[in-house]
Amino acid sequence: MKNGKIIIFIIITAQLLYSYEREKAEISGKPLKWEKLPIKYHINKFCYKPIDAEKCKEAIVRSFNTWESPKCTSLRFERSEDTEEAKGSFNSLDIKANKNIIVWYYKDWPYEPNGVALTTITYDDKTGEIYDADIELNGVYYRFDVVETLPSTYTDIQNTMTHEIGHMIGLDHNYDPHSVMYPTAKAGEIKKRILSQDDIEGVCDIYREENGCSCSILSY
Repeated sequence: MKNGKIIIFIIITAQLLYSYEREKAEISGKPLKWEKLPIKYHINKFCYKPIDAEKCKEAIVRSFNTWESPKCTSLRFERSEDTEEAKGSFNSLDIKANKNIIVWYYKDWPYEPNGVALTTITYDDKTGEIYDADIELNGVYYRFDVVETLPSTYTDIQNTMTHEIGHMIGLDHNYDPHSVMYPTAKAGEIKKRILSQDDIEGVCDIYREENGCSCSILSY
């Protein structure tokens, strides 16, 4: 009986440790969520300059499709026209004018040098409703590609984008090494292209199918 209780305790602890986490408003603690679907996004027209733009954009689209794929979720995205905007921003005077953009920096990366990418979420602190999310990628200190052969010294675009889109939709880091939301990745890693069960439970909790349906968080 004593051993049985110890085993149960370990299992419960592991489940609590390795489970999805929600991004939350800094002051109110409200979990963050997009209230209006689909979520529109714009890719910088050059995508990642050192490689073919269409190859790059296709990898990004696959990352968005990955988060839509669980049958239990109502989450949907819409790719809008490409943009020339070269950095993330938020217009507080005209919320509807904002665009959710994906863009690479090639010089003057303004964040932590070790950060591969950063997602900035702007939201209503009282309700947790997300208004805007921009994904910026570090082309200064990292070399990106769509990894096709392993091992590779390149950072995989689809692997990175799938993680960052998790932040975009309101998920925080998950310390299960099998999760897309695990906070680190080695060069050449591609396992984050596929959602873990924790990731699926997270997206389905926030955007469950039957529902049909000003502060900033910086998420690496």
